[in-house]
Amino acid sequence: MPSLNLDLDYFSHPKILRLVGRVGPEHVAVPIRLWCYVGKYHCETGILAGYSPHALESVLLWTGEPGKLIAALLSEKLL
Repeated sequence: MPSLNLDLDYFSHPKILRLVGRVGPEHVAVPIRLWCYVGKYHCETGILAGYSPHALESVLLWTGEPGKLIAALLSEKLL
């Protein structure tokens, strides 16, 4: 069964703290959701080719301002 190793310092990592500052604390697990999605559907390459920002935000259950989550993930080099 595929798995994901998560560092115990995830929630206090500077990138995660900056992401939370940009998109709110309720979205602290977005990178985990992203990694799980990629691991499940794109495990061979890890490449999300062909996804529009809107489609990717939908996969991540984002309901905020369009483009804001993707911009924050890219800014923090989490995507």
